Amino acid sequence: TSIQFEMAENLGSICFKVRYEEDVQTLVVTVVECKGLKKMDILGKSDPFVRVFLMPGRHDEQKTKVIKRNLNPVFDEVFKFLVSSKLTSVMRKTVVFRVYDKDKLRSDAIGEVQIPLWQLSLTSGSEDSQWKELSNFSGTKEKPDLLELPPREKSRGSSSDEDW
Repeated sequence: TSIQFEMAENLGSICFKVRYEEDVQTLVVTVVECKGLKKMDILGKSDPFVRVFLMPGRHDEQKTKVIKRNLNPVFDEVFKFLVSSKLTSVMRKTVVFRVYDKDKLRSDAIGEVQIPLWQLSLTSGSEDSQWKELSNFSGTKEKPDLLELPPREKSRGSSSDEDW
C-alpha cells in the first residue's frame, strides 16, 4: 500500500530549530513560531499550541503554552530530549510537530510536520531556523505515524534494501 499525500487546504506553516548537543547527549528542539494557521473556530481565531514528539521511542509529552486568539503565534520555546550517546541512533529518529487549536472541551487538529533527523546536518553545530508547511495529521489524534523510515544501515552479506 502506498501512502497518499493530500495537498489539501493551506493549514499554515511552522518555524523550528533542531540541534544535537553531543557532550550532554541532548537533542534541543525549538518551536519558534507558526504563520497563517487555518482558522478552526467559527467564531473568533484559534488558540494554538504545539506538541513535540521524538519518534520512535518513549519520551515525556512536550508541548508549548497556548497562545490565545492568534493565527500567527510566536512561541520561542525550547524542548530537550535526552538521547543515546551514539549520533547514529539519534539520526534514526524523527521530530514530529503537531499544531492544535485548544478548545474548552477538546483540542482540534490543525496540522503536523515530520522532520527526519537523518536529513539534517546535526553534527555541524549550527542551528538554522527552518520553515515547513503543515500537513494533515498522520496516524491518530494522539499518536502520529511516521511517514518516512531511516535509510537501512548496511550489514554484511545483505545487498537488498527492499526488506524493511
